[in-house]
Amino acid sequence: MSRKQYLFLWLCYHFALLSMAQEKRVFHVDGPNAHNLYDYLRIWIDTTKNANFEEVAQRLSKDTFAQSKYRSKRNLGLNPYSSWYYLKIKNSSSRDFTYWWSFYTHADSIYVYRKQKEKWLPTDTLFRNQLLKERKVPTRALTIPIVIKYNEEQEIVVKLINKRHAQNAFTDLTTPEHNLLWEKRFYWSVGFFIGTFLLMSLLSFILWVIQRKNVFLQFFFYLIVIVIITLSEELMNPVITQELLFKIVNRFHSLPLSLLAVCINYEIVTYIFQGITTEIKYKKIIDRIFKIGVFISITSIILYFLCMNQLHFGQLSYYIVWKINLYFIFIIVGITVLKIILFSLQSKKIIIGILFIIIMLLFNPAGYFLNYSGIINYYEITYPNYFYWVVCAEFVFIGVLIAWRFQKTAKMKFKLEIENANYEERMMHRELNIQNQERQQIARDLHDDLGATINDIKLLVTHTYVEDKKLIEMISNASNDIRSFYNKLSGTSSNLSSLKERVDNLIALYKNITPIEFNHIFIGNEQKISGTTKEALFKIVNEIITNILKHAQAKEVTIQILIDEDIQVIIEDNGIGFAVEKAMKGTGMGLKNIHQRVKNRNGVVHISSTKGNTTIIINIPLNEN
Repeated sequence: MSRKQYLFLWLCYHFALLSMAQEKRVFHVDGPNAHNLYDYLRIWIDTTKNANFEEVAQRLSKDTFAQSKYRSKRNLGLNPYSSWYYLKIKNSSSRDFTYWWSFYTHADSIYVYRKQKEKWLPTDTLFRNQLLKERKVPTRALTIPIVIKYNEEQEIVVKLINKRHAQNAFTDLTTPEHNLLWEKRFYWSVGFFIGTFLLMSLLSFILWVIQRKNVFLQFFFYLIVIVIITLSEELMNPVITQELLFKIVNRFHSLPLSLLAVCINYEIVTYIFQGITTEIKYKKIIDRIFKIGVFISITSIILYFLCMNQLHFGQLSYYIVWKINLYFIFIIVGITVLKIILFSLQSKKIIIGILFIIIMLLFNPAGYFLNYSGIINYYEITYPNYFYWVVCAEFVFIGVLIAWRFQKTAKMKFKLEIENANYEERMMHRELNIQNQERQQIARDLHDDLGATINDIKLLVTHTYVEDKKLIEMISNASNDIRSFYNKLSGTSSNLSSLKERVDNLIALYKNITPIEFNHIFIGNEQKISGTTKEALFKIVNEIITNILKHAQAKEVTIQILIDEDIQVIIEDNGIGFAVEKAMKGTGMGLKNIHQRVKNRNGVVHISSTKGNTTIIINIPLNEN
């Protein structure tokens, strides 16, 4: 062969290789497909931040558009620059087709350019903050419609602007029917789980309203945060039909929400293991780290919500805050795992601790976000996503633990309440015993001193002033009054065994020493009442009358004791009245003694008091048990 022939063959060979390379870059379509589009995309990152389309077209013409480090790479990281995607497609089928080129990304906007008659023209603009009904193609992804005729080639350039999220975009190109078939299964799958999460959050909120336990409110917010993260990461925000709610949800960033979720998880773990008295050496430091994490997450959520349109990775402050949130997720998860280890070792519930740790490390909301953002890829994203099934299992697991802890706490609280009630009852009986002892001491002193003196005077008068009948009567009345006072204070009934007689005697005594008019009604057979109940009723009536004499300034008192199917005591006066709640909270023992005596016999006390009328109604069952 001559030198010219060798040169001709070499040129033909390289021309064939070039043609094959160019043909390999063309994406041939002939209907529905599931090919990886990144094998055919050419990507260029505009690091200059101000490149116009003329420069992009020039790069395409010179074949300097693609950058090798971005070839077949869908995760571009924290990229503050605009990303340009070039795709050349050819219809290899025997008929015309309509395709949807979808970008599953958090990009704020997409600008589309098409080559028509050797000229590049802008054809579409897509925005993330549009409702589903406002989009040209009503799907959750930003979708470009492409109509391509038989054997036709089209060249399309897309400018993608995503300055606030990790650029981990998935893209595909298929027919509308194939896309909608897949999307329908997706909506049913994810929608089912979101509905389940919302239902569980509603149940938690209802439990919080009923029980007023903060753990139920925390679990409610935990579920709501997960719902918002899921809506954001699955690009489900546009399905919200209410415009205001769509705009609100669209202004949340999943990163600080994920940090808030793991902080709430930390609190729930603390509640579940709250009965364990493990002393953690650096407990104060751990709790302070947790509080800092909560502060950072809430502050970041608020700042992003208010200033979303002004933030981007090109700002050092936004980049630093983003990294701080990211690192604190790992820190909070770490201290939560540490707590679980210490608590499970202390309580000897190792299996529960291991399950909890596995859930915390693999299937927490932060891990879900980090995996979807491409920051940590530790499981493959598939649909229906098994992550949701695991999260549901996690909710059931945590819910069971919360219920177990709540039941245990309720039992402990009930036990403490019983112990406290028993203690109060013992203290009340002690107080009553002290009062009785004091009364008996006063009665003895009255009997031994003043009573003896009156008896000496009576003896002297009856022997010295025999004819002065009036003086003898007065001295006898004084002696009887002293004896009545003694019986009243000592609690003895003299020779009176009847409750009616004792009450009559008590009323007669007060009639002699006070100007108050007493009315007394006694109906029923008191033989149905036990001796201890008679004694208690007498002391209750005595206590109420004493309080009326001391405080009420009444002119008339009515006492009714009715014995039928139960015992009912009604005492009314027309005094100045009193504040019932204030009296019960005060230091006085009168009303408290009455309530305690009635309570000891399974009875109830009703008190109503206004100026001019105070009514006390006491109901005690005949069968006190």
